[in-house]
Amino acid sequence: MKFDLSSLPPNAVITSATLYLQAYDSTETNGTTHDLYVYDTDNGWSESTINWANQPPFGTLLFILTTDIAPSDLVAFPLPANHFTGPGQY
Repeated sequence: MKFDLSSLPPNAVITSATLYLQAYDSTETNGTTHDLYVYDTDNGWSESTINWANQPPFGTLLFILTTDIAPSDLVAFPLPANHFTGPGQY
């Protein structure tokens, strides 16, 4: 995923950032424990052209969460706010 924060004022300070994802409704996630990882990547891709074969490499590991996931669960990833240094794309 890519987030465009270019509309932030130049001196804005980000104090918190949380990524929320909803689990896919699948029997494979029915209350089982999973390790979930969130990595940063470079911005050299676009939604219209990215695919499995040309995906950017993993960058900085931002968060690891080990949790039980059931279908349709909403999972929260508190991200390090200091990773977001101001306006730009992340």
